[in-house]
This record gives sequence, structure tokens and C-alpha cells, in this order.
Amino acid sequence: MLFYFSATGNSLFAARTISDQIGEDYVSMVDCIEDERFRFAFSKDERVGFVFPCYFWGLPPIVKSFVENLSTSDFEGRHLFLVMTCGSVIGSALGDAVRYFKANGIHVSAAYRLLMPENYVIVFKAPSDKQLRRRLNHSAAILTRIITDVHESRTNHHPTMLSRIMILPSRVFHAYYQKHRSTRPFSVSDRCIGCGLCARICPTHSIAMLDEKPEWHGDCLQCLGCLNRCPTAAIDYGRMTQKRGRYVHPDGFAEHSTH
Repeated sequence: MLFYFSATGNSLFAARTISDQIGEDYVSMVDCIEDERFRFAFSKDERVGFVFPCYFWGLPPIVKSFVENLSTSDFEGRHLFLVMTCGSVIGSALGDAVRYFKANGIHVSAAYRLLMPENYVIVFKAPSDKQLRRRLNHSAAILTRIITDVHESRTNHHPTMLSRIMILPSRVFHAYYQKHRSTRPFSVSDRCIGCGLCARICPTHSIAMLDEKPEWHGDCLQCLGCLNRCPTAAIDYGRMTQKRGRYVHPDGFAEHSTH
């Protein structure tokens, strides 16, 4: 069984690819939280993986929430691996993830960083077609190696020395993210067609449709699923995204309409 969280398709594509190759099912963490499904009956030799993105050198809050609610007895004595997707450097995030799972009673056998196309268009430009092809080819090669490791139930050792050195700056960076997850900068233009996709896919239910237009409230994950997946690019985050492109993994949501 693979558990994934994905807003723009990178982690979903990785989870589905691994799932297809190792013959295990995959399920959305968001769906599990919605259904209050936290107990799992795994088969004897079933491999278990978690696939999710790096958020500001840390774990997405929704992944933490899911892990905190799991029954640790379901995961005892089995090979468990993590795959953290990212657009660039991740600080100590992967090592911190291993420690977080351990603190919640779940032992991680192996953890991997998977470089994928950048999707945080608040800060970065969306990749060009050439950049996208190059990055996806690179990601495919890494993913093949990860799948080989999972097939053979290999273990690796995290945190690394570099990860330990980066613990303090990572915590400072992630703390900044935790304090600045406001929805206030979101806006919608006249290009909005009132389809409601943004509200349906928001993992924290921070979007409500009023008069066929989205309105944001409270804090959000800044997953940017609403902004990147809007079919008319009608959503912006302040002025920073008005002249930037959008990114959704070209094959990420091929079989999915929501999460």
C-alpha cells in the first residue's frame, strides 16, 4: 500500500508509478482523513510507502496529521519507505520526516528524495517545455532506482550528516512557512468560469464558492493546487503570480479528477 499527498500531480505520479511496478495499491492521505480511515490490514509481505512533497524544508501539515492518527501496530515489522518529492534542495526535511515517523511509533526502513519539476510559482517560474522534459527525464531515472530498491526491500540510513547540520536552518525556514500560510493574497479574475474545481480539491476546505466565485478563508497549506490547476488560470496569489506560468504534472492527474 502506498499513501500519497499531491496538489499538482508530482507525488501522485510518483506514487502511481511505484504502485504499478511493485503491484501495490495507492490511496490519497486526504481521502483517508476525510473518511477517518486510519486502520489498515496489510498482507504478510505487503510493502508500505508514503509519497509526499517537501514544504519549506519540512513535512506538509496534512501529512503530519495523517501520520499522527495512524495505528502504529498496523506497521510493525514491515518494510516501510518514504519518497519526498521536491523542486530543489530540502534542508533536513527527509531526515526530519524519518524522525517524525519514529516519534509517532512508525519505523522507516528507507527514505528517498525525488527531484521533480518546480511547482511553487509564488517564488519560482513554472518550467519551460525544455526544462520540463529535462527534469522529467532526470526524475524517471531516479524513480527507477527507487523502485529497484523497494523491490529488493533495501534499507538506507537517514538522517545523513548533512541533514543533521541543516536541522536548525530547516526548522527556522519551516517555522516561517507555518506563520505565513494566509489565504488573504488569493484573488480571482474575470476569467473564472465558476467550475468549482478549486473548492473541490482544496485539502483543507479553505475555499467556498459564493455566487459561482471562490472565496478563501482561514489558513491553507499553500499547496497551490487551486492556483496551478485552475483551467483558466484565473487565480493569483498577490501580484507575484500574475506574470508567471502554471505547473501541473503532465501525467499526474490522468486518472484522477480531484486529489
